[in-house]
Amino acid sequence: MTTSVRTDRRTKAQQAGGGTVSIVIPCLNEAESIVQCVTSALRVLDESGIFGEVIVVDNGSEDGSASLARSAGALVVNEPRRGYGSAYLAGFAAARGDYVVMIDADLTYDFEEIPRFVRELDAGGELVMGNRMHAVQPGAMSVLSRIGNPILSGFLNILFRTPVGDAHCGMRAVRREVLPTLALQATGMELASEMVIRAARARLDIRELPIALHPREGRSKVVHFFADGSYLSTTSEVQMFIQRLWFLSTPIW
Repeated sequence: MTTSVRTDRRTKAQQAGGGTVSIVIPCLNEAESIVQCVTSALRVLDESGIFGEVIVVDNGSEDGSASLARSAGALVVNEPRRGYGSAYLAGFAAARGDYVVMIDADLTYDFEEIPRFVRELDAGGELVMGNRMHAVQPGAMSVLSRIGNPILSGFLNILFRTPVGDAHCGMRAVRREVLPTLALQATGMELASEMVIRAARARLDIRELPIALHPREGRSKVVHFFADGSYLSTTSEVQMFIQRLWFLSTPIW
């Protein structure tokens, strides 16, 4: 997307009284779903009258995901450093919207939910979190994750006084202007927790929306070595939770 197009969309959004939106999608070998993700995101923006851009951060795909995303209309950012956090940090750096919507590339989340997140930001929210735990579709999340995610979120709330019920949800939105305040550094799965902790410490307006979680398409390693891990082995999931607990017990200054 050219600078002139971005500027034009920003002007139109300001005239309409809303903020421009950057939808950031991390991607690693998501050829099965990335075109649908990009086209769905663009369609939702268009149908909702939201002016913005779709950014796909390719994390070293070997299946042509980047080319497919570009052909579908996304701005593609290449980030060779592997990791959930690395992908998102690159996406944040490339984003030009007033708001940044974060969403996975495997169709576990409904792109139609994006306007709800935008409305919360328009209403003054600074970080808007999705909460999947009351609408998990069959096969979308393993039993261990359904038990562990609320426990870990509660642990985070106790340690850092964060007001969220699903701290590891992969769909969320944030005002781009607060990203320098958050000063995110995590390059791996810890970025999700780090964002919530730093937002709470900065006393940002954190809001939460109930959303559905669907069974994933594809097997990306950018996001889901961290998130629900329904295709991962039980041993791998236990390791994930141990890593999360270690991170949550480590001070973030």
